[in-house]
Amino acid sequence: MTPLADQLHKLGLRHTAENIDDILALAIKRKLAPSALLEYVAEQESKARAARGLEHRTKKSRIGRFKPIADFDWAWPKRVDRDAVESALHLDFLDGARNIILVGNQGLGKTMIAQNIAHQARSSLRLEYTPVAYP
Repeated sequence: MTPLADQLHKLGLRHTAENIDDILALAIKRKLAPSALLEYVAEQESKARAARGLEHRTKKSRIGRFKPIADFDWAWPKRVDRDAVESALHLDFLDGARNIILVGNQGLGKTMIAQNIAHQARSSLRLEYTPVAYP
């Protein structure tokens, strides 16, 4: 790393430190004014931090691999409140500080639904997915 990249990294500007050569080349190519360059750096840092945060929250959530809700067989469980599930996937329950409890026999898709809800919520919330088994 160059001395400039080291200083940027110490300041917490990781994306800029890692891409300093490309950023400077872009600034020269586009003949960016200093304020425009700073705006570009701030925008790129913000996007990179958001992406790192989402990646961190996803990893920490322990959701794991799962099928998307688009693959859910709505015809398989004889009774499923599709509107309630879709409302939960839109995270409507968070506005009212409510909880969701998924109840049913094994193999009906409760885990899949829960993982999809967690996947939707991970972009704005810290969460941890923990399946619970009852004897």
